[in-house]
Amino acid sequence: MPPVPSTPAPRTSFTDGDMYVEKDVPIRTVGGRVVMADVYRPVGEGPHPAVMCFTPYGKDIHFAVKEPAVYEKIAMTNDYAVYEAPDIMRWVADDYAVVVVDAAGLGASPGVVDVWSKRDIEDYHDAIEFIGEQPWCTGRVGLTGISYLSATQIAVAAMCPPHLTCIIPWEVGGDNYTMVYQEGIRNTFFLGSWFDAWIVPNQYGRDRLPPEALEADLTDYPSVAAEHPLYDEFWAERAPDLSQITVPFYTAANWTSAMLSLQQHFDLFDQAASERKWLRAHSGGHIEPYYEEDGFAEQKRFMDYWLKDADNGMLDVPPLKLAVRRPDGIEWIHEHEWPLARTRWTKWYLDGRTNTISPRSPEEDSAVTFEATMGQPPRFEKPSADAGEHQAVHMNDAVVRAYIAAGVDQPREQPWNATFASLPLETDLRLIGPVTLHLTVSASAGDTDLFVCLRDIAPDGTEVVYYGLDNPETPVSVGWGRLSRRALDGDRTRPELHRPVHRQDKEDPPAPGETVQIDIAVGPTSTVFEAGHRLVVEVASRDVFRAFPFLHITPENRRTGGEVSLHTGGNAAWVELPVVPD
Repeated sequence: MPPVPSTPAPRTSFTDGDMYVEKDVPIRTVGGRVVMADVYRPVGEGPHPAVMCFTPYGKDIHFAVKEPAVYEKIAMTNDYAVYEAPDIMRWVADDYAVVVVDAAGLGASPGVVDVWSKRDIEDYHDAIEFIGEQPWCTGRVGLTGISYLSATQIAVAAMCPPHLTCIIPWEVGGDNYTMVYQEGIRNTFFLGSWFDAWIVPNQYGRDRLPPEALEADLTDYPSVAAEHPLYDEFWAERAPDLSQITVPFYTAANWTSAMLSLQQHFDLFDQAASERKWLRAHSGGHIEPYYEEDGFAEQKRFMDYWLKDADNGMLDVPPLKLAVRRPDGIEWIHEHEWPLARTRWTKWYLDGRTNTISPRSPEEDSAVTFEATMGQPPRFEKPSADAGEHQAVHMNDAVVRAYIAAGVDQPREQPWNATFASLPLETDLRLIGPVTLHLTVSASAGDTDLFVCLRDIAPDGTEVVYYGLDNPETPVSVGWGRLSRRALDGDRTRPELHRPVHRQDKEDPPAPGETVQIDIAVGPTSTVFEAGHRLVVEVASRDVFRAFPFLHITPENRRTGGEVSLHTGGNAAWVELPVVPD
């Protein structure tokens, strides 16, 4: 396993079996920076199409150093395993070149660290063009990678590099604002812990430059982002125009990632100008599906068609491949549009008198009141006391299990929430699509934050949960709302999509005690609630149970204090469910 580098290495090359390796290839960008790349290609004459990624995590840091527990779960075990990057040896064995580029200021690339920046995407653009012009390359470049390596694909595709042929953005979209500020509520873990644990340790020269030099070359992204709670020029510069994307893409979403970026993949599918586009939505871990046999096979088929002109039936593949979750597993369905044309949009109404939800509107008006508070989170820490600084910071397994056990032992009803449960279902309820919760609310403090959770409760009272994104027990889905951001964005809220989109560039807080209405997007989801189960809608003033690790616990950003009242009766409170028949 290659060690963590102590200093940048000069350009070197060597042969390992049937693979030719070039380390630290310098790429000069139009902006005058130099980013370093590793190139892996088959031995012998080319040319070869290139599979490429752009990483902040370090091309020279082995996956097992970064996240050993996850590395043990994935189907990529070799000396060239780079975190969240394509499986180098598998692609090279299939006659592709693989290129891994370190972002400026990180890993082997000198310069100033500036993550999620327009500058980085411009560097990516220039790196793509450099690779596409190499004599060993066919001139076709495809991009792939997970998470940050997915978001940068979307951003650079909107810049339309001439040699860019296709992309596979896998779990994380290009809109960083909606991950940092979820309806204006700051995602504390994502904003702070990710940067401190994943970016700072990988800064160029960290092992040898003095602290003042390192500080000067580090853009403190969490601090800068905290200065921009509203969507403004800072965020607009970092948000790709999806309508400018024209290359074919195969994007992968995860139903358990509603807490981070699930919706962004559906936005990409809807808004990109690409004539050929596919979306896969699976369930499970954030990383494992990318390396599994079926996940790799789908990527390979896509790349073979667009980079090698393989006659493999790719154009006959339906645009959507969706996992439909059940308590005992999943089934795959293939569709052609989103939302699904056969959806039966069904309203169920909340009743504050009985704390129930049903297809019948309550005959009497009522209200449910709860406290507006901010909870205390579980602690986040290294997996072990002797873990290296490049190892990820998460809730370790003991903390996770203690947190879950403590929550299981607590009643579902708390002073800071209101829950509404259906009667046991007579037949299976199949929900595939966006979910919208409409609430009529008043808060004694005026403005307040709302956290929404959709839960599946089995006949024995236990909750049906799913192994997912940094969380072994995710609920069906979640959503958020802030009363001061209840105004809908008229350009982005389209009735045919059945999803409210709020304006994020201004706030209009209600007066204390004023009653207002708000629509909250939950999900989307793809879940079967089986006969005998209950559907539960929870509305709270803080992060709900099992909604970790993406918690919202920044006091100066939160809207808390006093009491919140949910008003029910008539058309005051309902949830729109995307019921899809078998």
